[in-house]
Amino acid sequence: MHSLYLGIAKFFVRQRFDYINFCAFFLILIIFGNLNGIFNYVFDIVAPLSPLILLFSIVIILSLVKQSYERESLLFWSFIAFYILYLYLSTISFILYHDDIYAGNNYLLTVRGYVSSIVILLCFYKLTTWSLKHNDFYSLLSRMYAFLLSGVALIFFSSVIGFNIGLDMDRASGFFANPNTAAGFILYCLCLTLCFAISERRKFGFAYLLIVPALFYTMFITFSKAGLITFPLVLFLFLGYCLIRYRKLYRPKRKIFMWLALSVILAIVFISIYFSAIMDQLSWGQFLRLQRTLAFLSGEFTEATTSERSTLFNIGFQLIGEHPLIGNGLTSFHAYDIPVNGKHIGVHNTFLLILGESGIIPFIFYVSLMLILIVKSWKLKNLAMSFLFLSILAVYFINVAGTGHNALDDRVSNCLFGVMLGYFAHTDKTGKS
Repeated sequence: MHSLYLGIAKFFVRQRFDYINFCAFFLILIIFGNLNGIFNYVFDIVAPLSPLILLFSIVIILSLVKQSYERESLLFWSFIAFYILYLYLSTISFILYHDDIYAGNNYLLTVRGYVSSIVILLCFYKLTTWSLKHNDFYSLLSRMYAFLLSGVALIFFSSVIGFNIGLDMDRASGFFANPNTAAGFILYCLCLTLCFAISERRKFGFAYLLIVPALFYTMFITFSKAGLITFPLVLFLFLGYCLIRYRKLYRPKRKIFMWLALSVILAIVFISIYFSAIMDQLSWGQFLRLQRTLAFLSGEFTEATTSERSTLFNIGFQLIGEHPLIGNGLTSFHAYDIPVNGKHIGVHNTFLLILGESGIIPFIFYVSLMLILIVKSWKLKNLAMSFLFLSILAVYFINVAGTGHNALDDRVSNCLFGVMLGYFAHTDKTGKS
């Protein structure tokens, strides 16, 4: 039994079996495989595996720090400095303007979420630099992709048996609590799919493009407006990137355009064939989401088609104008004290949340860090990694941070940013990109 377990572990980890790889394997499985969502559905407990995520992350960090094989980069510490500055200023404003903050917001729970983000960021930074040092980086990416794909596959297969998997039939997509979370998983999966399609290490990279139709269909049945907008934008980014750097593409990859066009056609045909079957399975809430999504895509911008975001943004700008220097306090933009249609809802935009809760300085700091990541991603000589990081940033800006206020503690985003920072640290040190 032990030898069987050891063989399975080595198959996924591709290194000698030790407690670092053991923790990394299950950490990636829980986060990228959406095990929290599955356990939430089965046991009706919110985030039951989060303590394990922190435990595995801390074990990995302590183990790799003990190795003393490298020092963290200035860019990494800049991200940590941002979190500290954001929490420091927003805590001051929280104390000063506490009476104006919605009583239902939990300050300590919010701080704990951000501290966890720092831990996960450091963990995947260390994992990335360690795997690059031992020439195992693509194995690390492959594990992330495999589990991400399996998590997304549950949405796809849930459509075969109906849309009733989840805690809320009107909101859930597969085992994801809401369509925006599901869309983020699908889009990050698309980024990795396209990355592997042009990677020189993948002999049959074009085969990855055949996954694109399934991903598009899966995105369609989430009825996430932001996701449906971002998905084609990522494809256009991929085409534009390949055209601009066509001469630098590995020669067998230059037919990538033909395969991508074929995959898009397959996606359209697949949805057209199953459209009636999809419509027959929809609940009233899902039908309403689809109707509003189609209205939004046709150019109708109302409170209903934007899911109240237009109203939420207007409230946010008013509050920002009241305290532009140090913000309105931590949690104040997670859920407004001002009810919208009888509900206390957050701003649904991470950039406005940073500006609104901690003021102009952390906002400028964070935007500057994002711009640095874009520039460094573009300058990478490895085309697959360059596109991967640019597309991850695009998904983060538009879908994760652009339409939600929880991007700073979004676990998949934390992991991928840790990978980016670790990769940049390695290339800056070795000069190889």
